[in-house]
Amino acid sequence: MRIIDNLMALSADKGHSPFPSSERAVCGFALWLVSFLALGVFLMWAFVPDTWLTAIGFSYLPHKYWAVAFPSFVIVSALVGVVMYAGLNCMMVVPFNDPRSVQDPCPQFPSSSPSQPHSIPPLRDLDISQVNRVLYHRHHSSDPQTPTHPLSHGRSF
Repeated sequence: MRIIDNLMALSADKGHSPFPSSERAVCGFALWLVSFLALGVFLMWAFVPDTWLTAIGFSYLPHKYWAVAFPSFVIVSALVGVVMYAGLNCMMVVPFNDPRSVQDPCPQFPSSSPSQPHSIPPLRDLDISQVNRVLYHRHHSSDPQTPTHPLSHGRSF
């Protein structure tokens, strides 16, 4: 429980918190009520005949065509947006023969300083030549049962 209190105090210093607050709860409940009220008004307008709505006093309403057209427009717009987003991401991918697909502009190579014994080394980038040496270097062994590399499963490259 002390950890949660420390997190709440830490996030209160920053001015925002992922934890629920009373203001968020009230606003969330109000938005929930408004959304259900809007859905009810929309469904009433879409399914109740115009003569009944005019008798109640609602005389200036959009045509019933928009009860189908507007939701269809929203759904199609969302689908087009998803397809465009995927297409834009595909266009931004570099080709396979581009050096940027192998190495980023800010690599972090391992330092030559020794780390502490029995510790996990920090996460760093590996040079592509080192990766190729480990994966594709042929080890000449006299024993045919000895695999050339732990990942090769006895195959020779």
